[in-house]
Amino acid sequence: MRQAMRNIGPEAARSYQRRVESGFFAKYLSGENILDIGYRGADRTSVPIVENAIGIDLDFPGYDGVHLPFADNSQDTVFSSHCYEHIGDYGVALRDWYRVLRIGGYMVVFVPHKYLYERKSTVPSFFNSDHKRFYTAASLLREFEESLPANGFRIRHLADNDFGFDYLTPIGEHARGCYEIELVIEKIERPDNSDLFELPAAKKAYIDHVHSLVIEAVAGVVHNTKSDQEIKTAANHPYLPTYEIIRSKITEEEDIKEYRLKETIRRFLPFVAFNEALYLALYPDLANAIKMGAVKSARDHFVAHGYFEGRVFQQDPIHLDLPSDLQVY
Repeated sequence: MRQAMRNIGPEAARSYQRRVESGFFAKYLSGENILDIGYRGADRTSVPIVENAIGIDLDFPGYDGVHLPFADNSQDTVFSSHCYEHIGDYGVALRDWYRVLRIGGYMVVFVPHKYLYERKSTVPSFFNSDHKRFYTAASLLREFEESLPANGFRIRHLADNDFGFDYLTPIGEHARGCYEIELVIEKIERPDNSDLFELPAAKKAYIDHVHSLVIEAVAGVVHNTKSDQEIKTAANHPYLPTYEIIRSKITEEEDIKEYRLKETIRRFLPFVAFNEALYLALYPDLANAIKMGAVKSARDHFVAHGYFEGRVFQQDPIHLDLPSDLQVY
């Protein structure tokens, strides 16, 4: 049964009936407490997306454009259509939208698609000079992951909506049809160990620093521009990047035979920090092989095979104690 169209604004209206019929609204916007952020846009007569939603715009009492005047964990859904791209400090806004959501609540965000709507590489937009950023599905999701608590939400829907889009529309002419990205996340109760899944900024900078040192040293020895001692110095860290990190970075920049790369790396594996107890605990088959005399030692196996197979040989970087004299530039 077709629902009567409400004056919800042109962007939300483009796919309104289809979302009703598909069950999208019933699934994500059926709670009692719903906020519609930026619901009016240029049309002062627009109403919120569903009848019981509270429409939030810049003139809403207590709202400053990013912070919402609502209690923590009070909302079933925070909805926003073609508003998020206008917000300068998106991280602060996203965290506040997340704050007011209850556990199990949904954040539903629609934004114009860079390749469908903008059809331009960078701001400013041809069609709306207030657009602060252009989006693909990947870049939109990246902002959510950067801004919200790690392991604090799940993606329930992510799609490019090009329903009825006219791909023959010339660049510079306003797009026809639908031209947006749809993202829905669900707020979850963060497990107690969630802070172990993301590196603090200082440790991430240290890891990136070691990556650069080791990759530069390995490439230098391959090309005879650095000595083995320089490799040993680079290896003298409590962390070593995996073989795949080194291989992918070096081989993407130049043509180096893999056997030669492995030969070079093996020259300094005896000097890297190696947690023998952890290695043997993770790979009990190796401990049995050592007892049987098939393998000389855990370190020998690591140097010959384990490192290149991607076996774990160090504690997770999250647990590293950073060097006291560390300077990362």
